Amino acid sequence: MKKIILSLLLLISFSVQAKIKVVATLPVYASIAHEVGGDRVDVTSLAHGNQDPHFMDPKPSFVVALSRADVLIEGGLELEIGWLSPLLVQARNPKNSTVQCRIYQCSKRAFSFGNS
Repeated sequence: MKKIILSLLLLISFSVQAKIKVVATLPVYASIAHEVGGDRVDVTSLAHGNQDPHFMDPKPSFVVALSRADVLIEGGLELEIGWLSPLLVQARNPKNSTVQCRIYQCSKRAFSFGNS
């Protein structure tokens, strides 16, 4: 998460007049980018809230969005492995900076102490 915020702030500081075009693979990442960038970013989400990001159907509009993007925010951890890589090859965007969001969950482990 820190990487996303720092990357967006860095890009925003260098680009005062033009909006930064951000493409996010998931709506939650698009929402974060919009909250951080405000009116200085133009955010597009490839997936919608009711879609499974593991099994997205690639569309030509995805290639167009990726070819015009300044920043791509993806989930990483092979979440988009089946459909994002071919789209990035087709987009042929050398200026695209990719930020991977890796969210780790911590789980509590219950220990029971008994008399042995």
